[in-house]
Amino acid sequence: MHLVLKINQGMIKGLVDTGASMLIMATNVIRKLDIMHLVVGHEIYKTTFGIVTHALGRIIELLVKVGGIIC
Repeated sequence: MHLVLKINQGMIKGLVDTGASMLIMATNVIRKLDIMHLVVGHEIYKTTFGIVTHALGRIIELLVKVGGIIC
């Protein structure tokens, strides 16, 4: 399911995965939302296919508004 999310006064479409334990955003989305200053460190993940992926890092706390709900 897709939803419109409001993050840092910017609106984006998001894909909802109810079983996910984290939210993943592309670098260009982080730049568009002007939240690069919230990114801490970098991380390395290995996919189920054995491919190693580098990520910018974590955003420890970020308010996301979905409809009238802020989480």
